[in-house]
Amino acid sequence: MGAIAIRIMKVVDAVGGNMSEFARKIDVTPAYISKMGKQPEKCRPSKLIINRICHEFHVDEDWLINGTGGDGPIFIEPATFSLDQYAKDRGASPLELAIAKAYFDLPQDVRSQILEKFKSVFKEDTEATTKSKGVDEIDEGENRLVSFPSSEVPAEKEQRPLHQAAAIKNSSVQAERISADDVPDDDVSLP
Repeated sequence: MGAIAIRIMKVVDAVGGNMSEFARKIDVTPAYISKMGKQPEKCRPSKLIINRICHEFHVDEDWLINGTGGDGPIFIEPATFSLDQYAKDRGASPLELAIAKAYFDLPQDVRSQILEKFKSVFKEDTEATTKSKGVDEIDEGENRLVSFPSSEVPAEKEQRPLHQAAAIKNSSVQAERISADDVPDDDVSLP
């Protein structure tokens, strides 16, 4: 077990050498860390302490426990996220990427207002599609027939399979949501 204690002391040195600060971050006493440095063969850190060290300092757990990699990298690189790569992998256009980046350049209060608008639109959409307005019957089965009043369908009260009926309903809901009142008359520019 002494080898793990020696590797823990390497981590202490690598993160600045302050045993008290190191001990505080992993919730042990400074005396415990000091003992590891002076008598590594007598120290048997628990799995909990090993997990805390790995989590708090981004230490490679395999290296800490088994010494894998010798004097190789002690630390693991934290996961990173690239918006550019994410957008590219999903076929986003340069304009779509620019819009996403511009959104995050907006002040937080403006972004909050935009999010509230989206929430209200999605709430309206959810409510509109779940209500049975104009539909005689709704059933989970795809082959179930539903009827629309003649005002929504050109022919007299026409019957269609549910999945086709839902598509008609959704397209009319979409048309209701986007109207001339929703489009500003003046040109809006983002900062």
